[in-house]
Amino acid sequence: MPKALTFFEDETKLVEELHDSYPQNVDFKNNLAISYAKLGETHTALGNLPQALTFFEEMSRLFEELYASYPQNVSFKNGLAISYQKLGRPHTALGNLPKALTFF
Repeated sequence: MPKALTFFEDETKLVEELHDSYPQNVDFKNNLAISYAKLGETHTALGNLPQALTFFEEMSRLFEELYASYPQNVSFKNGLAISYQKLGRPHTALGNLPKALTFF
């Protein structure tokens, strides 16, 4: 898992650079959200739930922006729903059930 984390961090850095260079490119924003999801999942597997939450929050923020800009895009709506589910799981594991419930 630590090696996977390194690769996902490298991927995210590249996608962040692309997104920063071309913020109007919807694919780069979508890919950045997916990269944050991978980092969140990896940190979850490593037991670092607070760090996982940080990445899931970024994922959710990006999908909220994407869905708000393109409400007809079902993939962005699905990504937003998945981001809420991903936010709920660590809150459940950390014992913050009321917060988890808001995401579920």
